[in-house]
Amino acid sequence: MIYYFLFIFFIIAGFTDLVYKNNKRLQFYFFIFFGFITILLASIRWKTGTDWDSYVRIYSANNTFSGYMDAYYEKGFLFINYLSKLIYDNYSFQLMFVVLFVVLFKYKAIYKLSPLPLISLLASFSFYAGDLFTVRQG
Repeated sequence: MIYYFLFIFFIIAGFTDLVYKNNKRLQFYFFIFFGFITILLASIRWKTGTDWDSYVRIYSANNTFSGYMDAYYEKGFLFINYLSKLIYDNYSFQLMFVVLFVVLFKYKAIYKLSPLPLISLLASFSFYAGDLFTVRQG
């Protein structure tokens, strides 16, 4: 249901992008809205996907830097787990922390480089499920 709502909203935003392509303020407001919704939905997704248990186990089982770095995953992903656990020991915060990095960098690049940024955001949403399920991929 959420995907349908977001898809319709993205279609409207894409149409708006084509009609008002020189209205940077409107594009910016759409970007803020989509970024906020993406961060919110990705932060509250619980027990979704087949790899949920393994990621929670990595996050919960380690408390030290060396404990994280000894796991057999990407070192950047493990470092982000360690950082988020230092800041606030909550797995929802860790999900928000990861998606915050992804959304901030991706949306900034799209907004800055694309001549039609809302259509580019629609394409990104179509290929990457709106970054709602970023854990290691992000």
